Amino acid sequence: MKKNLVFVVMATALCTLSGTALADSIKGKLGVTGRLGLMVPSDSEFTTATAVTIIPSFTIGVIETGKGKADTAFVGGGGFVYGVTDNFAIEVDVTHTPQIDYEFFGKQSFEITTTNVSLGLQYRFFPTNMLVPYLGAGVDFIISEGKYLGRDALDIETVVGDHLNAGVDLFITKRIALNADFRGVLAPKAEINNRNLSLPGNFKAGEYDPISFVGLFGVRFFLN
Repeated sequence: MKKNLVFVVMATALCTLSGTALADSIKGKLGVTGRLGLMVPSDSEFTTATAVTIIPSFTIGVIETGKGKADTAFVGGGGFVYGVTDNFAIEVDVTHTPQIDYEFFGKQSFEITTTNVSLGLQYRFFPTNMLVPYLGAGVDFIISEGKYLGRDALDIETVVGDHLNAGVDLFITKRIALNADFRGVLAPKAEINNRNLSLPGNFKAGEYDPISFVGLFGVRFFLN
């Protein structure tokens, strides 16, 4: 439902645009981007421990390990794009996903918040009309934290990955363009540790899988 709503809104906006604005090369130009969209995350592995009292003086920990099924999540962010040549541009982008919910053994059990700081290179097809498609790739620094619902906080290691993306800028004036960007993020699994476990000792609480597909829609404003 969330995905359908975003796509319908974007399609409606594109269909209602009119005019004869022609895109131009962004060589030597700096653009500011703001976008909202959806993330389709991968499932991740979690381990939980529950204290079970057998008799008043004897407590054991019950360990459960399994896959946490991830829900589609909202994502937002922005950044800068700078045209190096007519066809190549550098993009710095930060996207933030405030909450990814995970279902574990049939109930919502975990939340993860993640921020992706990326540096990428675009190949932009030289404009002949309002539409300027592009292809891109880059490196991603994925910073995450999480928690068991109503319980312990989770430490998640920061990992370095990369992304491949394709998008289009639709120029409605020489300086303003609507943007649609679709990207796949690839990164190694990040170790999750429980820092507030009520049981004695500590253990690895799972692995967060940052691999995801992200669809973003927004606006670029070129400053010069």
